[in-house]
Amino acid sequence: MDRRCPGDTSRTVREVFAEEQPQLMALPDNPFAAEEKLAVSVDKTPFVRFDLNDYSVPHEYVRSKLLIVANEQQVRVLHEHKQVACHPRHYGKGEQIVQAEHHEALVNHKRQAKSHNGQHRLQAACPQTEVLLQQAVERGHPLATTVRLLLQSLDDYGSQAFCQAVVKALASDSPHANAVAQILQCEREKQHLPPPLTISINHPKAKLQVPTATLDRYRSLITEDEDSGEDE
Repeated sequence: MDRRCPGDTSRTVREVFAEEQPQLMALPDNPFAAEEKLAVSVDKTPFVRFDLNDYSVPHEYVRSKLLIVANEQQVRVLHEHKQVACHPRHYGKGEQIVQAEHHEALVNHKRQAKSHNGQHRLQAACPQTEVLLQQAVERGHPLATTVRLLLQSLDDYGSQAFCQAVVKALASDSPHANAVAQILQCEREKQHLPPPLTISINHPKAKLQVPTATLDRYRSLITEDEDSGEDE
């Protein structure tokens, strides 16, 4: 401000500005919104990318088109003029900024989807399973645990035996997965059959390694036989 004015070197910039200031218009009451806007498309994961970083959004906006409005302090995400997410702006590179409520909602959604798929499979094998599940929930049995145990019985005994056991459990007013498993076990014992053995080779904790056999030992035996034959 104390340097010489380029247009009038006899005065400083401060002096010229003080002279011109009364002629300047007042600033508006509403500050100018200096924000950057960017239209983005959400992929199959609930994140939007802005300035080399990924910001989480609610999972229901997957495969949607959103609008990012960012300033120096925060990154807001809008859907049809409605704010769906707001994050503090990060200036790193390759960071993933996740809100806890977005993560929890996604985990719950995946659990419900998994349980829903299991129910479809049970109902396809035995339509009466829908009634059993409804009665089990009404009596306070956890739905996810009941579905998991019923799927195990279905895999162990097959759809025909499983469906017969479900019908018997309903007839005896025992809408529970353990009742179905007990009926299946009793029917199998009546037929003098061994208990089912389920082997899951695709379990994530199962690390099966089949070593490649070496034939060197067999080659040595063949060589010894040939040598003994020559001696004779």
